[in-house]
Amino acid sequence: MYTLMIVDDEYYVRQGIIEGVPFQELGISKVLEASDGIEALKISGKTHIDIIISDVRMAKMDGLEMAGEIRKRNPDCVLIFMSGYTDMEYLKTAITVQAFRFIDKPIVLDDLIANVEAAVETCEAISRRSEIILETQRRDLSKAFLTPCRNEARLHSQLKSAKFWQYRSSISVAVIIRLFSDEEDDDLQAEHMRLETKRTIERISVKYGAPCLQCFHDAKTFVIHFFFPNENQIEKCTQILRRILQTIEDELKKVKHYVAIGSFANHVLQLYDSYMNAVLASQRNFIEGVYSIAWYAGEIFSTEFHGTDYIERFSESLKTDYDTAASVINELCTACKLTGNILPSQVKNIYLKLLLKLMVAFESYRLDMLFTSTDEQNIWDVITGTKSLDDLTSFTLECVAQFFDEFEASSYNDIVCRIEECIDKRFRDPNLSLDMLSDVLGLTSSYICLIFKRQRDMTINQFITKLRIEYGKTLLSKKRYKISEIAKLSGYPDNNYFTKVFKKSVGLTPTEYREGFFL
Repeated sequence: MYTLMIVDDEYYVRQGIIEGVPFQELGISKVLEASDGIEALKISGKTHIDIIISDVRMAKMDGLEMAGEIRKRNPDCVLIFMSGYTDMEYLKTAITVQAFRFIDKPIVLDDLIANVEAAVETCEAISRRSEIILETQRRDLSKAFLTPCRNEARLHSQLKSAKFWQYRSSISVAVIIRLFSDEEDDDLQAEHMRLETKRTIERISVKYGAPCLQCFHDAKTFVIHFFFPNENQIEKCTQILRRILQTIEDELKKVKHYVAIGSFANHVLQLYDSYMNAVLASQRNFIEGVYSIAWYAGEIFSTEFHGTDYIERFSESLKTDYDTAASVINELCTACKLTGNILPSQVKNIYLKLLLKLMVAFESYRLDMLFTSTDEQNIWDVITGTKSLDDLTSFTLECVAQFFDEFEASSYNDIVCRIEECIDKRFRDPNLSLDMLSDVLGLTSSYICLIFKRQRDMTINQFITKLRIEYGKTLLSKKRYKISEIAKLSGYPDNNYFTKVFKKSVGLTPTEYREGFFL
């Protein structure tokens, strides 16, 4: 809703406009009035004015002179002038102050209403533009805290532009949220997940009175800088942050993630250190698993743990049986969790060596392998895609199980057929996920993705989307369903998201596709 001011030296003109224009219906919540330009300037100095309807010729200060002064303090104010004169000098001046409309007196009420309606639309466009600019400035400011500050003057300018200058000396902290989607290749779903996470954080930030800056460091790593302007003790800020994190946990329970918290900062110049400490804390997230929350507890030094004994024992166990090999892997997993300060990169390197040993065994027995090649980079890519140490361990155990069971192509097909059958029964369920498939089939999500991709040359998500879109196309050929109903029946509770996915798959929107049936 917007604020409008009527400026005219004739009382009855002002009252006629106030009584004749349905301001509330047009989106204007507050209407002010002034009898001349000087009074209008005084009012605009105390209250933000979005739209001004002003006479041109008035005593003391005319409308155009007033508009010039108002432009200096409020460049986005929408100006509508009224005049019974056709003086060219006035018209030229009106152009210099960027008048929005020029209405002839006597006023035709319908014309005035139409002009006010157009002015409101302009205000809405200005608001949207301002919101986009402010959001961009705040995102850029948040990103600025991810690198050391080398230009304080520039940082101060960014703080002021982003309207965060007042928080520069407030206690603050960097928080990292790492998101995990089930289907890594679905750009639309990943973007939807990021947008929902961003909105959730904004809502929680307002709820707890902790203004925040947000940005994505990469596609899945969300960085939030929380500020606590109403507190001056870190203990109290910690309590508030714990409540914020609990609410985040409740709100994002459907999205796999983990959280890392840096050290508290007493000034924005310390926020880079807070972020780097959050990065250090996040090292424990991989070890502790999905949904874990890691607080910075001091500098981390990598431990001298190379897992050599486990690798040698594992290599020997491949000559015995599954239970022996699995026992070695489980012991290794436990040792990693109990070893202080072990880094995820160390753990992944150890598991890489295990899998390379396993691939050598596959080749020696001429067995059909899960991996398309034994190239180290190929295996490393799979390892880095795992979400946690437990996930990596489960995946490794399944690969070992495949080795000992001597799966052949027919065995793969049996598993893939089970996966397809499971999806076919559940694709209309909007909650269908890799976790659900994993629970039903008794296989880890990493194993399901790898074997399905290998046999069907498409991802699980692509297969689910294919079934949903084909089902949606069938329903669209029947007039009795609304498109919003079809979206829900096809497994998409969000109609807008259904439309995006449908158009990406078919090349037409659902409406366009349906129209093709009934031409």
